[in-house]
Amino acid sequence: MTPKQVRSLELVKRMRKLDLEAKAGRLGELRHKEAMLSGEMARLSDLLMRDNAQQPVETASYIPLFVKSVTAQSKIIEEHLTQTSAEREIQEEAVREAFGEVKSLDIVIGNAKAEIQAVRAKKEAAELEEIALMIHQRGKAHRTIR
Repeated sequence: MTPKQVRSLELVKRMRKLDLEAKAGRLGELRHKEAMLSGEMARLSDLLMRDNAQQPVETASYIPLFVKSVTAQSKIIEEHLTQTSAEREIQEEAVREAFGEVKSLDIVIGNAKAEIQAVRAKKEAAELEEIALMIHQRGKAHRTIR
């Protein structure tokens, strides 16, 4: 692989990394939304339990409407929570795939750089050997002349 190809792969990696960051950001948003919905469900459940236990007799006629309202809100929140959980799972898979791509590119780029470095080192060693041989031959020729 040539250095130009490695630079191209590094550019692709940067683009994939940006994509990964965007997907991870979306995943964070979904997790936050899921936590908020769960908190709201807990709040409604707590409200239902607390208010039903502490209501005076005068408000007894309103309790069924209150329970019905809280139950309806809970169902709506539960639907949103189910939908958000499904979206989160899909997003987690997308983040895993994107992370895998970035890591694969890291490995390919690392191997390519190591290969390029090995070729350079081999070429440099050959050049040094050639220089050493030339110096040795000059020294030998110089000694022969004397």
